[in-house]
Order: sequence, then C-alpha cells, then structure tokens
Amino acid sequence: MKKENIFLIILLLCTFLIRIYNANELSGGDDSALAQLSTFAIKSPEKIIYPSFPDEPMSRGGLHFTRPFAVIPLVISILILGYNKYAILMPTLLFSVLSVLLIYLITEKQFNKKIAFIASMLFAFSPFHIVFTRNGLLHGALTFYCLLVAFLVIKAIDEKKNSFIYLAAFICLVNAWTTDFRGLVPLVALLPYLYFRKIKKEQLKHFLFAALIVLGLFFAYMLMPLIFFNNPKFLNAFINMFLYALPGHGAVGSILGPKMPVIQSVKIMLNYLLMTPFMGLIFIPTLFGFFYSLKNIKKSEYALWLFWFLSIVIFYIHGKPYVQRQVVIVPAFAVLASIGIIYSLDSFVKKKSIMFPLLIASTLSWMVFMTARFPLTYASEYKAMSQSYWISLLFNLLSKYYIGIMAVIFLTVFIFNIYFKRIKITKQKSILSGIVIIYLLLNVCVASALVIGGFGIYKRPDEVKVIADYINENIGQEKYACVAGVHDKSFIFYTQRICASWSRINVRWIEQQIESNNLKYFVLNNYLYDGYTPGFGRIDQSGIVDNTTCIKGETWHCNMPEKYNWLMKNTVDVTYKTGLKPDNPYFRIYEYIK
Repeated sequence: MKKENIFLIILLLCTFLIRIYNANELSGGDDSALAQLSTFAIKSPEKIIYPSFPDEPMSRGGLHFTRPFAVIPLVISILILGYNKYAILMPTLLFSVLSVLLIYLITEKQFNKKIAFIASMLFAFSPFHIVFTRNGLLHGALTFYCLLVAFLVIKAIDEKKNSFIYLAAFICLVNAWTTDFRGLVPLVALLPYLYFRKIKKEQLKHFLFAALIVLGLFFAYMLMPLIFFNNPKFLNAFINMFLYALPGHGAVGSILGPKMPVIQSVKIMLNYLLMTPFMGLIFIPTLFGFFYSLKNIKKSEYALWLFWFLSIVIFYIHGKPYVQRQVVIVPAFAVLASIGIIYSLDSFVKKKSIMFPLLIASTLSWMVFMTARFPLTYASEYKAMSQSYWISLLFNLLSKYYIGIMAVIFLTVFIFNIYFKRIKITKQKSILSGIVIIYLLLNVCVASALVIGGFGIYKRPDEVKVIADYINENIGQEKYACVAGVHDKSFIFYTQRICASWSRINVRWIEQQIESNNLKYFVLNNYLYDGYTPGFGRIDQSGIVDNTTCIKGETWHCNMPEKYNWLMKNTVDVTYKTGLKPDNPYFRIYEYIK
C-alpha cells in the first residue's frame, strides 16, 4: 500500500475519533430541533418534504421552512442507530471525514502532495472545525457540500466531462435545501476560478444551463405548497430565511433580537478567530499563503482559495457575531496555511529567502502574544482556567514579559538562520522537515487537549439524557413527557413523547393536562441564559424567586410568579431520584403530587 494511502486512512480515522470522543448529548439548540423534526418525520415521512408539527405548545412548533436534506441523513441514522446521541452525531462525523478526504484530493490535484498532506492535516485538527462538528449541527454537512461542488467543478473542467457540472449543480441544490444560504457563500469563489481558468464557451453554456435548472427546481419546490395546498406559510418562511441570509438585512434584527453594529460584530469574530487556538495557531501561515496567492491571483487554483477566504467578509458585515456560521470558510484557512508553509519553505531551500525563518518567528511570537492577551480577551474563561497555580503563573509571566519574549524569539530564529546556512543540504532538509512536523504535531496536540479538556468544544451536559431516562422509566400513560425549557425538543427525541415548552404554556394549560392525567413531570434548566429557564424564569438554590428581573421582550430573562407559585405548591423536587444531586448545576426535575 502506498504511503499516502496509509497516511489518509490514519488521518481519516483520527478525524472521526477526535470528534466522537466524549460526544455531546443534545444541546437544546438547533441539533435538538433537527432531532425533533426527524422524530416526527419518521412517523410521518411527508414531513421530510414539508416540515410541520402537531398543534402542541412546544418549541419550533410552527416551523415552516423546507430543509429536507437536513432531515434525511438524520432519519437514516436514527433508523440504523436508534434514538441516541450517536444517531444525531453520525452524519456530521461522516461529513467531516469526507471533507478531509476532499481537501486532500482537491489540493493534490491543484498543487502537490506536500500541500495536500499539510492542508488535510490542518483541517482535520482545526479546533475551529472540531468545535462545531461534535454535535448534530449542520456545519459539517455545509462544509462538505461546498468542497464537493468545488471538486466536481474542477473535475468537470480537467476531464472535460459536463455531467459533473450538473452533478455539482445538484449538490448546490442539496446545500440550499439543508438550511439558509450561508452554506453557499464560499461557492462565490468559483466565479473568479472559472474566469481565470478561461473555460470554453461551450462548457460555460452547460454551467449556465445547470444553474437555471437548479434555480427552477428550487423555486418550483417552494411554490408547491401554495399551488397544491393553498398554504403560503412555507413561501413566507423561505422569504424570511432568504432575507436573513443577506448581509446586514433588517430581518436579522427582527428574528434574533437587535442587530449588532458591524464594528462590534467584526471585533467579536476576530477575537474568536485570531486570539484563541481555534484559528490562531495557523493565523500567520494563513497570512503568508494569502499574500502568496494574491501575488498569483491570475492562476485559477490560487484564485479559488483566495476568494473562498475573502467570502468571510460577507459574514463580518452580517451584523451578528455568530462565529460558527464561518465554519464553511475553514477549508480556506487550512489550504492557505499549507501554501504559506510550503512556498516559504521552498524559497528558503532554493533561494535562501528569509521568508521561512520569518514565518517561524512570527508564528511562535503570535502564540506568545495570543496567550498573553487571553486573560483580557476572555476574562471569564481565564477565571475558570486560572484556578490552577501553574496556568495562572504562566499567564502572569507572559502578560508581563511577552514583548521581551517575542524579541528573543525573533533574535534566536535569525541567529539560527545564519548558522543553518552553513550546514549540509541533506541535513538542512532533515531539520526543516522536523520543524514542519513539530508544527503540525503542535496543532494536533492543541486540538486534542481542547477536546479532552472540553474547553470551548461545545460540550453539553450528559445530564439531559439522565433526566430523559428517568422520565422514560417512570412515565405511565401520560400524553406529555414533561414541560421543559429549551430542552423540550431534546426530551421529545429521547422519550418519543411530546414535551411542552414553558414559554408556550400557562398555569391554566398545566391544570387542564393534570386533570386529564396527561402530565406529571416539569424540568428546569439552570445553566443556559444565565440560569433562566425560558418561559419560567430562575430559581436559585435557596428557592427564592426574583420578581424584579423582567426584561421587556425577553421572556427567558423574566420570572413568571404564577408558574413558579403553582410549581412550588403542587410538585416535589425529585432530582435526587435520577441519580443527580439536587444542587447539580444543570437540571432540576419536579413531579406532580396527586
């Protein structure tokens, strides 16, 4: 077996393992919403095509947005693996593994095996990508679809096979039917790629025709509920989601609260991208690759990744600091970083250029600067980490002396550079290879440490499954599994019964269900929204309700005394029966007293 094949097999296996290790339970967010939709779709397959829910007081109950390819992989996975976290996680894991393979194949075809090796490894162990592909969110699928479209387009042009053009167009349609249009943003890079590739007019006609077919299918599909069922809700939802995907549109404010100023949004996202290990370790190599690609922009292979990277600007001016939406850009980070490493290395070997020593010194200095500024950039995270004496000591030393340390790094590297030029070429190559390998292993170690430590890796509490198992074991003929906060969707998936949302019900509804023997369990979450259960409020450990915290328009920051008083009067805290401590920081479960 060839060495590159062995490398790929090991890398793909590691890609899978590092994402499934200590895997998440459902978060109560979008992954739970998709799991909830898949639950209903299995019972009523037509909901895959036109999602809708029973007329029940639960979160996302009025969903009318067509996303069949967000649901189909989950439905298949649930049918194979059952109703557990791995069924929701598995599609994302497979998409991530296939994305690593595609990056290797694309960059090997465009550049060489060295760049393909480094790019695929940097992507596989990108903490920024790992953080959002350890759960059932859609980022892994969207990234995969973008890479697959690029691969098919490149293959269509190289091999002059127009069938790949139509297949690529269909994958764009799949991407659009997965969520809103954020997953299509990087594909704007294909326009300059095609321009600089100077494809023939005959093939350009196929691209235009394929685009028209896909657009026709997309809009015809969106109109079908209106034409055949006289239901405009799907079309209205599509229009809202389309507007939401546009940069800076007012719909952003109307859907998810007040729109954030662009400068503030950019600052927050830059902090996440540059001032943490999520991208910071490859920031300098990415800059080197960016400027090298800019110099060679007329070459289509460089134009593709350069504009893929620049599409991040659309997210920056969107007005919301949702850095996870930028995961589809991560392939460009990895590829540009690999270009920066290899070409600065080659210029050093062939021309004795100073670029590679500059890259090494700048990268090490950036790591020092990033670590030194971490306590200021992320004060709350630093507070949690600084409980360790040695970590606190390290941060204190770096914050005081980072400028001097950076100066020493530059001086050391350039002194070593002078010495390095005097040794034999064969020894030079061995040392340079060792430096690159150490850098790659550093990325592997940092990513692995973050995953193992659970720092910033979207680790959700396993306690949600503990609560769900208790409900499953003790529920009788009740129609409703429970009333819960944001996790009502999670409990619907785990219990296969409807769980109502606190924000959608009132005391009268509760009493009606109690009288009908339809309900007996009530769940409060203590760890989201600063301890507030959306639609209920907060109960501190002393059991005292705060009636002064209402914020107009934000029901999860508002205590509901009527619901609180009913719960305290008619239920008993049975959290201890689940095996959790009553003062656990995640959930409390109450049972109705008959």
